[in-house]
Amino acid sequence: MVRRLWQTDKLSLAILIAVSIMCIYAIVEAGTFPVEAGRLPRVIAAVTLVFCVLMLGKMFLSPAAENDDAAGDNNVCGDNEEDSNISLKDLFINKGSALLLGVVVFTLLMEYIGFIITSVLFMVAMGLYLGQKKKVFNLVYAIVCSLLLYWIFADLFSIPLPEIIF
Repeated sequence: MVRRLWQTDKLSLAILIAVSIMCIYAIVEAGTFPVEAGRLPRVIAAVTLVFCVLMLGKMFLSPAAENDDAAGDNNVCGDNEEDSNISLKDLFINKGSALLLGVVVFTLLMEYIGFIITSVLFMVAMGLYLGQKKKVFNLVYAIVCSLLLYWIFADLFSIPLPEIIF
């Protein structure tokens, strides 16, 4: 098991361990906050810790890759031949830049048209840009997620989100 661990990416292992330690520290420190103020940081840290532990478990339990491509196959979109020309660098620059721009526009518009409408527009736009073919599903998913997020933050965490001002 230890041998398999060292065959994995050591940087990923170090990052996961560091983030796990920070999450444990955040959970302990959030316990000193007032009840309402400490709830959200504890939840975020706990969820992050769970995912870190799951990823660490996957690193320990998954079999080592037998055929690591030294050339580094950059096909991140699947086995389709027409997608094989997309490198990881191109995907990050183009789609990552679009996502960053979308987040900036989302943040600027949220103050004026509210969280729900802005998040629905953002999710639909990003889904279409990233290649979601089912437009009705994309819209329904965006509406349900936006309402669910609004409910979680407004009611469970008592964090007010921007509402429509007109």
